[in-house]
Amino acid sequence: MKKLKKLTALLLALICALTAAGCGTQPGRETTETGYPSGEIQFPEIMYSGHVYSYYATGFDEPLPDGYEYAGSIVAVDNINGAEQNFTGARVDVGQKFYASADNSAVIYVEYKNGYARFTADTYVFDGKVLEIHEQHLLVEPASDSRESQCSDKMRITLGDVQAPEGLEAGDSVKITYDGMIQELYPAIIPNVYSIEKN
Repeated sequence: MKKLKKLTALLLALICALTAAGCGTQPGRETTETGYPSGEIQFPEIMYSGHVYSYYATGFDEPLPDGYEYAGSIVAVDNINGAEQNFTGARVDVGQKFYASADNSAVIYVEYKNGYARFTADTYVFDGKVLEIHEQHLLVEPASDSRESQCSDKMRITLGDVQAPEGLEAGDSVKITYDGMIQELYPAIIPNVYSIEKN
C-alpha cells in the first residue's frame, strides 16, 4: 500500500510539473531576443524622403554632427507593419524629432533624451567611370567587378537632390552610393542616389 501511495504521489507530481511547463508561453505571445513580440518590427526605423532608415545599435547619446538640420517629427508609429509613409516609424515615439543633412542623405539622426541616434538607410556602393555629365544625370560605366556591371555596362545616375562633385569631368573615377534600386532599361537607371564621390 505504501508503494502504491508513493507511486501515485510521484505520478501526480510529474503531471503537475508537465502541466506547468506547458503554460510558460502562450501562442502569439512569444518574444524575441530584443524583448519585442515575434511577428513585430524588432528595431527602430523611420521613413523619410521615401527611404526607410534603420537603427543598428550605435547608441542614443551621439552628438548631432555639423550640417544636420531639423527635418521633422514622427506623426505615426506602427510596430507591426513598420514605416510605410514619410514621417512614420516603428519602435519610436510620436512627436520624436529627427534631423537630416543635404550632404549625406544615407544617414539621419533621431533625438533622444541624452543625445542622438544614427539611423542608416540600406545602401549599395559601386565604383565607376564617368562617361558623360548632364544637368540632371551622369552616365557612368560601372567597374567590371561590380554587381551593377551585371545589369548593364552603362548606368544613368539620377542627380535629384544630390550634387555631382565640384570639378567632375568625363573620365573621372567615382564612388556611387544608392538605395539598391536599378531600373533595368538601357542604359540602366539608378533613380535614388545618396552620394557621389570622386575616387
